[in-house]
Amino acid sequence: MAGRSRTVTPRVEVLTISEGDTLTVKRRLTAGERRELVGRATIEKSNGERLVDGLLHRRSTVIAYLLDSTIPGLIDTRKEDSPYVTADALGSSLDALEDEDYREISVAIEAHEDRMDAERAKEKKERDGVGTSSATSPSPASTAGVLSGSVN
Repeated sequence: MAGRSRTVTPRVEVLTISEGDTLTVKRRLTAGERRELVGRATIEKSNGERLVDGLLHRRSTVIAYLLDSTIPGLIDTRKEDSPYVTADALGSSLDALEDEDYREISVAIEAHEDRMDAERAKEKKERDGVGTSSATSPSPASTAGVLSGSVN
């Protein structure tokens, strides 16, 4: 039986925020996109230890998910030869927003991420609850005879 695909299918959703503006976001992140998000959200202490910074994590989450927007100036940092905006350019655009507008965007994207996590958990629960076998074979109640070696 063929298993499910373990790759993320590129899909988008459009979120509507105040004033009729919209945010086009990735439905789910890939493992690589998640690593990049965490990498942008960490700071290095003087002893070399790396910690996730809550403020950077919120910003990194927005950068990871946001693909397009109807907010003037937010995604106007694309290169002429590429439809994509760099994380640094998008971060600079986000930093130039009014604080309340940035918070609205980040709250909308975090709510989207929470919905996607809940959807994924539900899919996993449904998948694991139907027709699955145990990961290991059951152990016999008692063992008799030699445990290893060949039969004489």
